[in-house]
Amino acid sequence: MQMINDGGSATTPAKQPKLIMDIFEGVVRYADSETLSALAFVASPLSDIVKREKLWRKKRVPFSQMAFLPLFSLRFPTPKGIQINMMPIDLSMPLPEEYNGYSGIVTMCAGQMSGTAYLTIDEREVPVGEAHRRPGLHCESPAVRDKEHPLAYLGKTDGEPLKFKPFFVRWGRGVVDLTTRTRQGGIYFGSNIAASSRIYPNVVLDASMVGNDGALGNIRHLLGPPSDLASQALYWMTDRTPHESMPLKGNPGEKEYRQFFRLVVGPIGVWYSKHNTPSPLGVKPNCPISDVDKFDDGRQDVAQASNSMEKLNIRRSEIPEESRQSDRTVLPEWQPIFY
Repeated sequence: MQMINDGGSATTPAKQPKLIMDIFEGVVRYADSETLSALAFVASPLSDIVKREKLWRKKRVPFSQMAFLPLFSLRFPTPKGIQINMMPIDLSMPLPEEYNGYSGIVTMCAGQMSGTAYLTIDEREVPVGEAHRRPGLHCESPAVRDKEHPLAYLGKTDGEPLKFKPFFVRWGRGVVDLTTRTRQGGIYFGSNIAASSRIYPNVVLDASMVGNDGALGNIRHLLGPPSDLASQALYWMTDRTPHESMPLKGNPGEKEYRQFFRLVVGPIGVWYSKHNTPSPLGVKPNCPISDVDKFDDGRQDVAQASNSMEKLNIRRSEIPEESRQSDRTVLPEWQPIFY
């Protein structure tokens, strides 16, 4: 028996197993988690390849029971057409009057916390078949993957030269102590329409897998089975938990009125002035303020990048001293125990 390779030469039977194993190894890289487990039972020699692939995935995008948590039922207030995004709020102060209907939900999330959090409320009609919020698989924490990116300076350690490697920009962090089940930081969110959001039981640890805007579309096959979120329910997740806004179900041509709530209570690395809502009460972000576009590819020319970094440094000096102190609060590093 002979096999012909791409160069037209014959492949001997002795080399066929190596060729087959190479092909199989290529296949498992694109298998979803369920298929991957099934492939391990095909033949014992193939199980080693599956084990290596599972280990590779575990180091980069592991399954985690703590990637997201369902918490409480809630009742959304009467809608007013509010649309605010990442508005800084002081948890020790009342909300601005126009957002008072959400005070109870904020209290459910924050409890006795103090300091700065970031509130998003989005109330509007959405055509059936369209997503209300950002479509496509993503996590909230964007990644900086290019040393020319205007936010690359955020990865620099004080007093040390910048040795660039891709890194995450914090967007709330989020860890859970498995002993006490205590949540630290993270993101609380919910909506009034069932199955309008989908979330996955994984956390992304490798910044090179993530786009500048947090996009994760090319790693969907690496994730565990998703959950469609319930209506009138509050959830918690980390800033590296994959999720997506789903097209609304219903009769074509009709619209649904969707209310979406999000509260980021953990530290964030940057506040985007082009996308976020300033506080009418004058509450300032406790992080650098960036004037760059979160959703561009980050590949500006050197002059633009330098100018953006300069803006970051200038705007950093505007942060009140008490906020700078709280910004230094360090949550536990990303370790498997917290998942």
